[in-house]
Amino acid sequence: MEIAILSQWLVSVFVMSTVTAAVIILARILIGKNLSPKFKYYLWGIFLLRLMMVQFPESSLSIFNLLGNEASCIYLQGKEEKALVEEGMQLTTMTGQMKDEMGSSANNPVTHGQGPLFPDKDSSNNSKDKLADGKATSTYDLEALSDVFFHISDLSKAFEQDENQLVAVNASEESNSKIVIVIYVLGCILCFAYMLMGYISFCYKSRRLLPISDEKLLMLVEQIKKDLHIKKKIALVYGENTCIAGIFKPILILKAGYSEEEYRAILTHELIHYRYGDLLVNWCLVLLQGLYWFNPVVYFVFKQIRQDQEILCDVRVLEKTNMSRVSYSEVLFKEATLVRGSIGAIAFARKESTTKKRIEVIAKGK
Repeated sequence: MEIAILSQWLVSVFVMSTVTAAVIILARILIGKNLSPKFKYYLWGIFLLRLMMVQFPESSLSIFNLLGNEASCIYLQGKEEKALVEEGMQLTTMTGQMKDEMGSSANNPVTHGQGPLFPDKDSSNNSKDKLADGKATSTYDLEALSDVFFHISDLSKAFEQDENQLVAVNASEESNSKIVIVIYVLGCILCFAYMLMGYISFCYKSRRLLPISDEKLLMLVEQIKKDLHIKKKIALVYGENTCIAGIFKPILILKAGYSEEEYRAILTHELIHYRYGDLLVNWCLVLLQGLYWFNPVVYFVFKQIRQDQEILCDVRVLEKTNMSRVSYSEVLFKEATLVRGSIGAIAFARKESTTKKRIEVIAKGK
């Protein structure tokens, strides 16, 4: 992929993602009151598909066709300009050749026939008249051809000037495109390095946590796993805050000090995240955020996706447990005051602002 095309792709992706997010947000504002938490959460799948798909199939009904295909336009424009330049160079070459031929024919006239060695007087007079007429005609033709050749020469010079200007513009655009690509690549490297360091730190700390040996708590976990049809073995350890992490080797970290009813709600919440693939979704968000770090719309939308993910999980927990909304909200608030975010992990309660929104939804019964 050429540098100019890649830089143009970055601009196109920024515009497309922004338009997609704006359409989804507008739809949520207009009809959000009539949408269930499940539909609101899955609606963001359109945005994620837009980020994961570089190009959509062409459609005459797509609103993005109004923006055009900038990369194709640049490529076709470049081909047309190159063809015009080549045509101008050919005209210049032909003009030089024809001028040389005219000069040689004027200096060395060529006769097509040869008369008698000693022509008579009448034939000599006729020959002089014909020669005079021929010289006049040839002079007129040469002047006309000369005007044409000078016109073609002017065109060729104009083509040469356009070619030089085009080369200068292309060099400037290529230099700017290289700067854009370098900044983008460095941004991706820094984002992924930060995420990788965070994940390594989380894995290092989680390996040093003590495993849970409480039989009642272990039996409660197995019971909830059976109700949710989870067969995967999940490691249980005590930690500072409750969260679940790991797609292939899941680990569930619990904070001590809760009652059995509270543990049931907390465990159900975390295991529902695992059951419905929220861990995989969050890893996709992490990777996409590293690729689209330059787009502030992505940060805003991903925050909304995680919030809707938690709200949907809360609704599912209340449907599967007999815990009251008030008691469940109290557990959320208690956990939110001590929560610390981790890369690739889903905490029972995130930041206080997000938890406040979740408690409001729970109180409204939506």
